[in-house]
Amino acid sequence: MSLASKTVGGPQLAAWLTAEMEKSGPLSLNRLHELSGVDRKTIKRICAGQRVEMRSLDKLSRGLSDAGSPVTVDDMPHD
Repeated sequence: MSLASKTVGGPQLAAWLTAEMEKSGPLSLNRLHELSGVDRKTIKRICAGQRVEMRSLDKLSRGLSDAGSPVTVDDMPHD
């Protein structure tokens, strides 16, 4: 299995992303989608604690960094 197809997610990632979105303004689901390119449904899945592909976290890290403080994939809990 390649790293890009590895799935990650769960309650820790959901809580972390929700808190990051609040710290950034608050950052709306739509705005995070615009900044990161991650589909709105995928962002909702992450916030619900469901598993998503690792590449979604890479895109999210770039979008969150554009919205405020630098964020790397390593900063995110991978459950």
